[in-house]
Amino acid sequence: MTAVEWYSNKLVEILGDMCNEFTQEQTLANHYALKQAKELFEQQIIEAHKDGAMFEMDSDRYAEKYYDRTYKPSA
Repeated sequence: MTAVEWYSNKLVEILGDMCNEFTQEQTLANHYALKQAKELFEQQIIEAHKDGAMFEMDSDRYAEKYYDRTYKPSA
């Protein structure tokens, strides 16, 4: 299970019965956003692999650098 899927499942748990109150448009928008998030995550994994292979860095050091570049907001 990816982090995106985990979050989606948690959100459904948190919202509980409120999920049944969504309009059809809201439900479709949510499904589309989830699909986009999964595609973005897949692209990030591919880029991380390419970058790691290109730079041949120590995996721990590279993972931290990749995380910072990808997920931490710019100062």
